[in-house]
Amino acid sequence: MRARPQDRPCFVPSASQYEKTSFGELWARVRAVANEWHTDAHPQLKPGGRVAMLGFASGDYTIIDLACTYLGCVSVPLQTSSPASQQRAITDETESRLVAASVERLDRAVDLTLESPSIDRIQVFDFHAEVSDHVDALDEARSRVKSAGRAVSVDSLPEVLRRGAGLP
Repeated sequence: MRARPQDRPCFVPSASQYEKTSFGELWARVRAVANEWHTDAHPQLKPGGRVAMLGFASGDYTIIDLACTYLGCVSVPLQTSSPASQQRAITDETESRLVAASVERLDRAVDLTLESPSIDRIQVFDFHAEVSDHVDALDEARSRVKSAGRAVSVDSLPEVLRRGAGLP
């Protein structure tokens, strides 16, 4: 008997090489992110909306990129090695609404957000709540945004997955 397509294994990049999951689980995560982005109380993303991506390939990066495709949004990859001024020019020109950044690039994402009026949300991926440095970085990002007086939500991918999984 052949495995159902959603039960077949797939491998996604992770910090330690590759993470084994199933296509069904990957798809459930993509739908949860898309649902949360589109239907939650945060500023909604609609087809054609732009999502700036700042980080390296990982399973979480893949989920966010596929959620963009699912919603009809445009992912705007930003080179991590390019200067901040170039990244800002790209986010300004594309009028990105959301910056998806790895926890290692979160400081740069906050800088972009504080300088670019179109950005109203930061999505942090490759975040692990059990790593105190990750929690500290998320708290610091939220504090910087709040201190600047910007109404920008800063959410980790696990938070988004939790909220989105319960939405229709």
